[in-house]
Amino acid sequence: MAKAVTTPDEPAMLHDVARQIINRHTVYGAASGLLPLPGLDVAAIVGTQIKMIAELAQLYDKPFAEHAVKGYVAALLGGVLPVSGFTGALGSAVKAVPGIGTLLGMFVMPGVAGASTWAVGKIFAAHFETGGDLADFNVDAARERFRQEFARARNRVKAAVGGAKPAEA
Repeated sequence: MAKAVTTPDEPAMLHDVARQIINRHTVYGAASGLLPLPGLDVAAIVGTQIKMIAELAQLYDKPFAEHAVKGYVAALLGGVLPVSGFTGALGSAVKAVPGIGTLLGMFVMPGVAGASTWAVGKIFAAHFETGGDLADFNVDAARERFRQEFARARNRVKAAVGGAKPAEA
């Protein structure tokens, strides 16, 4: 792929557009958490994250391979779900209980979905910004940063719901 000559303002512009992509898909991810059917919500959330990474790859002029991204997203989420996102897995599963289960799941899943989508976006945007691409993405190296970004996003959601001012990201 031929890349145009860069200008000094291009990195800042790319970063701003990446932030817009991440923010938009974070909303889509959170909305996917509202889907009432268990499993369908998780599929929609992961699909949203894959689409977001595809847009980020295009923005940074990086090749995109959906099969690789699916594995990366699963590995990142799998590394966080047992620790702090268990609530998210439970939120999806509890939707199977008619009535109250759907309501309870719909309270939990949007926050987990939005936080994980935001964290995934931050990880991939940072990787692309430093010149990386999908071929050299290291899940093990990214896992700790993903946990930190996920926790930061969850804290922002909690602060927003509680009315407190969230810490800057």
